[in-house]
Amino acid sequence: MDFLKLERNIFDTIKEEQIKLGYRKETIQLYYPLSSLNSFLGTSLDESQIYPILKQFCSLEEEKLGKIAISNKGERFCFRFPPKASEYIYMNTPKDGFLYDFIHTISQHNITMEEVIAQFKKYSDIVHVEKTSHGEFDYLIYFEDGIPDEYRYCFTDEGSHINYHRFTIDDYRELGLEEAAMNIQKPLAVIGTNSWGSKIYGKLLRGSSIDEVTIKESVKTAREKKLLFFDLARDYGFGKAQKMMGEFGTQDIVISSKFTPFKKYHSGQVRKSLERDLVDFKRTYVDIYWLHLPKDIEENLMEMIRLYREGKIHNIGISNFSLEECKRAKEILENENVPLYGVQNHYSLLNRDWEERGVVSWCKENGISFWAWAVLEEGMLADPRVKTPKSIMKLLFQNKKRKLHSLYVLMNRIGKRHAITIPQVAIAYCSNKGIVPVCGCRTPYQVEQLFEAVNVKLSEKEIQILEQAADASNVRIIDADNF
Repeated sequence: MDFLKLERNIFDTIKEEQIKLGYRKETIQLYYPLSSLNSFLGTSLDESQIYPILKQFCSLEEEKLGKIAISNKGERFCFRFPPKASEYIYMNTPKDGFLYDFIHTISQHNITMEEVIAQFKKYSDIVHVEKTSHGEFDYLIYFEDGIPDEYRYCFTDEGSHINYHRFTIDDYRELGLEEAAMNIQKPLAVIGTNSWGSKIYGKLLRGSSIDEVTIKESVKTAREKKLLFFDLARDYGFGKAQKMMGEFGTQDIVISSKFTPFKKYHSGQVRKSLERDLVDFKRTYVDIYWLHLPKDIEENLMEMIRLYREGKIHNIGISNFSLEECKRAKEILENENVPLYGVQNHYSLLNRDWEERGVVSWCKENGISFWAWAVLEEGMLADPRVKTPKSIMKLLFQNKKRKLHSLYVLMNRIGKRHAITIPQVAIAYCSNKGIVPVCGCRTPYQVEQLFEAVNVKLSEKEIQILEQAADASNVRIIDADNF
């Protein structure tokens, strides 16, 4: 059992109180709900099952923190730490840094939010600052890369002073604030639906079909994990994926759908396609609508703009566009006072063409979300030791697996360091690069694996050696020029 997250949170919480109130060698009591403890331990246990594990934790920490007493009332657990614990934490943690500066700033009267934000930006160039609208807090601030910490800081401006609360990522989601405060520009990850629906379609793409009941359970799991973005298109599952999504219910999720211009443009084609989508979704709008290919760009975008103004599209994106095509699309939209939401292109550890061609950096510079499809390269970035059903796509690329042996070994080693699998390393790589991974999920297990992966923090060194190993393999599965 890995107790690192639990220990870190205990240290952080006691340290925060010591900075606020001053150090005293005293007994300290901390309270945790069962859900938080399960989150720290990566378990799904009830109070009777988790109790012996927590006793084991107390025994392991006794040498450092002294004899810890633990008790519970239902799902609420109390940890009682002896004076030795406060002394140990005070003597073995830094006496400066972000938390010291932040608490010193926030403690002053007549402080402004601008001064608070400045303290965050003193320690990082990538700080998320969001003015919330849910009424619980006024602002949400955190470090996007998790450095120097991964907490969510929530602020209420009372005029003469500012109150704050600090949450772990999971606790923040558990409070139910994630949906209201969710920044559509930066989804944690996106559930892909390309192989939902048709049995034939699923077997062709993935080598097996998954029944509708299992897919429905996957959506339920995604909701529980607050993975609320779903990416669809009319041709996914031979048209069945979108109908399934509508049947499952779309009231509390973000729907991403697409118009694919296979033929030469004719007036009304985008509207006709979107209105069919809305019938499938049982909705009056889609959250994000993508022009799926760079064909008749101006004509298609102008029709999308009209639908945007009618409220049937809330955000407009483009997919499989080159840098010049992206710039052109952005200009067309901005001339009509419509922002470009995002670019959805192929990207993975093995294929970083759109990074090399400047699309990724251009998106970041312009505040445009970059979504990546084929993150696992049609299964080529899955664990080669795990046997999976054969599909047409896998058979096409099977001969390239031999060249990836060294990369697999490295991904396995990094995965063990973070307690994740080889495909999770591939997903975490994209997430850590600031790219939104779109990953096909047909089972609850796959959703859970995706959630775990995008919550892993890779080091800069790990990212660097992964890229070096990928480049050394000289393997390409799907080239950018395919679209």
